[in-house]
Amino acid sequence: AGSDGEMQEVRRKTGIERKFGIQVEVLDKKDLQQIAPYISESMVGGAFYPEEGKANPLLVTPAFANQAERYGVKIIRQAEVESIAIEGRGFTANTTKGAITCRRIGNCAGADAARIGAMVGLKLPVRGHPIQVSVTEPIAPVVEHLVYSASDRLTLKQTRHGSCIIGGGWPSGIDPVTGRLKVESDSMMRNLQIAIQTVPRLRHAQLVRTWPAVVNGTENWRPILGEASNVKGFVMNVFPWMGFTAGPASSRVTADLMLGRRPSTAFEVFLEID
Repeated sequence: AGSDGEMQEVRRKTGIERKFGIQVEVLDKKDLQQIAPYISESMVGGAFYPEEGKANPLLVTPAFANQAERYGVKIIRQAEVESIAIEGRGFTANTTKGAITCRRIGNCAGADAARIGAMVGLKLPVRGHPIQVSVTEPIAPVVEHLVYSASDRLTLKQTRHGSCIIGGGWPSGIDPVTGRLKVESDSMMRNLQIAIQTVPRLRHAQLVRTWPAVVNGTENWRPILGEASNVKGFVMNVFPWMGFTAGPASSRVTADLMLGRRPSTAFEVFLEID
């Protein structure tokens, strides 16, 4: 946090989190410098989450898939769903690799969740948002934690190889001719400015690349989880803006519902489907 006003918001946020059992410590300026001396001395305080962590989705995602296959899950890769028919007590999903008949469907299609939902008559408030992230050259260990900024959009972490990954949901663009994603230089420059203001030692790190991607989002930022009341057996698993982070929790709810079990996590408040 770079101001007293921002610290008020940090305290408000941590107060909510504590009610749900999240371990968090509110730090003043001195505490912040003791825990994270690489953070700019202009910051007046912050919050520390001792249980917070980070993971590489390029490694974790295939690890989950490989383990699932060891337990008997069949993954059909590069198979696009073209249509879904509701038939009796189940569904037939027609894909580019043939038809699949099933009793239940889990809609985990991310930015394509609305398109998949429309195949069974659902109108979902989900759409894809192009964003971008940057990575630096490997540098000496500096950033020991996963860093967020209360001043502006910033996520910052350093990999074990030394590269610093800088993001925060800054928008990328879409080429009007090709329809392909493209990097927005204004977003990149502003994102890097915030990173340097937060961790000044990044000033001399060389940028290696910036790349765009699409993340699913909802206008109210709320997840959409659970079985559609008017399409039995069709289970939604949409966690906007932070799907990789929230994936384990939302997927546990979805797996329980798919198997006919009562989830241990309350989710009904997030079931908003027309």
